Amino acid sequence: MGSPNVPIICYYNGKLIDEDRNPRYIGGDTKVGVVSNTIGFMGFKEWIRDMVKPSSDQIDFEIKCWYRIDEHTVIAIKVDNDHSLKFIFDHSLHCNGIMAYVVNQLPMETNTMPIHPRLPSYAADEEPIAVISESESDDPDYPIVTAEKTNQEVKSKRGVGRPRKNNKIQKRAGRWQRGVRRQPKVQVPPHCSKCRKLGHNRRTCPNTTHNSGSEHSVKIETL
Repeated sequence: MGSPNVPIICYYNGKLIDEDRNPRYIGGDTKVGVVSNTIGFMGFKEWIRDMVKPSSDQIDFEIKCWYRIDEHTVIAIKVDNDHSLKFIFDHSLHCNGIMAYVVNQLPMETNTMPIHPRLPSYAADEEPIAVISESESDDPDYPIVTAEKTNQEVKSKRGVGRPRKNNKIQKRAGRWQRGVRRQPKVQVPPHCSKCRKLGHNRRTCPNTTHNSGSEHSVKIETL
């Protein structure tokens, strides 16, 4: 059994290197104190916290104690419950005092309520939108069902499904056909001023100049 009071050498604010058989604590500070060997693990941890006085209460840490196995082997045993702490206290005669290493200084988890993210601006602008089928729209007695939709949902669903009535329907791509070129229309020169009064036609018109021109024009038009 160990002595009723155990000296403690506490190393903190440094880095523990215990990969080999000779644990080393690089940097940091050192404090010495005496604690009863009947103390539990939680009380021992609070005692170390009061001794090293961390800068904030939201700093948690682990405790490893120096322990000699033989003349050539020294290890750092992790102390995290009453049984491991009692083992160290019972074998405190292996050295003049227990070396406690404070390692893994990490922020403690708080029980504060989570902060809800701010809603987007469009989420507040919700408007009821009437949802009615095409067959039901003709019935005046049919009730209209409303559904809450955001403007963002309307924008995201716009253009999906059946096209609108005012949308232009594109023609399907078919076989390309060569266009037919139309012949220009040739204006027929008028007859003489007496044609309407005397009932002349193109062949019987006494004006041979207009007659020949009209026949020529007719030939061009009928080609």
